[in-house]
Amino acid sequence: MDLILLISFVSLILIGFLFIKFHRFEKSIHKEEDRIFSKTKKQTELVTDAEGRDLHILEQSLQESRKRMLHLYESQMEKEAKRIEKELDARLSEFADTVFSRIDAHVSESLSRMNNDLALYKKQQIEELDEKIEREIKKAAKASIARGLSLTIHEEMVARALKEAIDEINIK
Repeated sequence: MDLILLISFVSLILIGFLFIKFHRFEKSIHKEEDRIFSKTKKQTELVTDAEGRDLHILEQSLQESRKRMLHLYESQMEKEAKRIEKELDARLSEFADTVFSRIDAHVSESLSRMNNDLALYKKQQIEELDEKIEREIKKAAKASIARGLSLTIHEEMVARALKEAIDEINIK
């Protein structure tokens, strides 16, 4: 959960950084656009002040220049947006790879620890079972020796003692 929050936080920071960078670029483009428009306006004023020229032709020329400049501006904005998108994708991908490799290492370590703990627990339970079985066999052997029982009765007592020990362990 903490890793997801960390990834989200870092992603937001990267997006914020790229938004600020894009916003600054957009401001500079707007300044350039304003400069071009003011220059165009000055040129238009010069043309209107000029003697005997055909204003209609000059206005068309200026409009065409303006269209070309707007087209260039739009293409530059598109290129910059694509570049920023690629940069963001690369950074996020790199960050995600780093985070996922850390997660994989953590999961592997946890599984290894868990397997070791399970093996130790299993070993302890088997040793405990062996001790209980040994006690029950000794108890059955003492009873059979003390009574002077036959071999079949002795085998039955040992089998019953083993069954009781196994049932006792299964209850836990």
